[in-house]
Amino acid sequence: MLKDSKRALIAVVQSHWKMPVPQHPPSSPGSTSSLRSESWPAQFEIPTFSFDTELILQAANEAYRKDGTLLNNPAVKSNILDKLADSIFVYTAYPSQAQREQVAEALVAKHPCLRDPVSFNGLYSWHNSLKYKLGNYRAKVRHLGLSELNVNSRKRKSAADSSAPSRILKKAKKSEVKLMQRLKKERVELLYEYKKRDNNKLINEKMAKNFSLRQNDVILNKPPVIVFKARWPALFEFSQIEEEFRRITLKPLQSTFLGKLDQCTPKLLSLYRRKGGAVGKKLDETLDMLNEACIYNSVVVDSNIESRREVVIRGLTLYLGENTGELIKDYQVTVQEAITTFVLGIFVVSKARDGLPKQAGIAIEGAEVLFGMWHMLAPI
Repeated sequence: MLKDSKRALIAVVQSHWKMPVPQHPPSSPGSTSSLRSESWPAQFEIPTFSFDTELILQAANEAYRKDGTLLNNPAVKSNILDKLADSIFVYTAYPSQAQREQVAEALVAKHPCLRDPVSFNGLYSWHNSLKYKLGNYRAKVRHLGLSELNVNSRKRKSAADSSAPSRILKKAKKSEVKLMQRLKKERVELLYEYKKRDNNKLINEKMAKNFSLRQNDVILNKPPVIVFKARWPALFEFSQIEEEFRRITLKPLQSTFLGKLDQCTPKLLSLYRRKGGAVGKKLDETLDMLNEACIYNSVVVDSNIESRREVVIRGLTLYLGENTGELIKDYQVTVQEAITTFVLGIFVVSKARDGLPKQAGIAIEGAEVLFGMWHMLAPI
């Protein structure tokens, strides 16, 4: 009996789409495409049901015209839903709410004895039943290899389809959709707030609210740095870099890094001094920087701590056999053309902007993302 029903179902689908009987189900979701050629009609035509169902409906319609009696026959309702699902599937496998309401309205107009006694327009129960009936119908015909059904059913992903991100894809809830819309609106407002002065508190609040949106932007969209900076310009401020690191790790960035760096400095300097060969000579040149002083705002400042940090970072790349010139490049003045060639690098400008004697910056993918880092390395 079960085999006969499956054969009948396949015969119905093939009669509408004129497709040959597949001997074996396709191995991949994309091997069979939808063969629909008709668009959704302006007026949905109710199909003719089975002979016995039509006789029952004819008698029930006459009784409804006489005394308003409604038909209540589960077997007839099941037959009607099967036939309607078959007819709807000719046009679309995923009818919208408006399309389902159109079918229910046409059904009740042709057979008034089928009105829903509970709802005000007599359509609700049919609209709801069609929704679930079509879901069951899609599950039955999915094994025929229709691509639009297989694509939307990731639970049955084949082992060969390893490119898909997940075996189970959940639809976003309405509350989640509304939240994402609100966050996108907050991001646009953040662009205007960023242009205002002395607005760090509000900017920090909005950046914290949009953390999940920013995370999705990085992971899913993978935008270039210059595009990402245009979308989130506040993130490339020193204060927000500190706050973003705190949001991710729950630790302060600058104090944690500099504290660990200062803790390891004595041992690293001792290693540099004992290193011999060509690398040892380069390290000796780097260690000479400890004798230099830094003039900041025309005042001679004790640069012991800052010089030690710079020497340790520069010396570490040399000690590990890396090319320091590829990571840190020195310029007498700011050269924007040179920055455009950077993939990832640090540039140090001896005669920097705003009258400062020495400044450092970071360039990624040919775009300057930070500048003025020397001042940020001052003791906390």
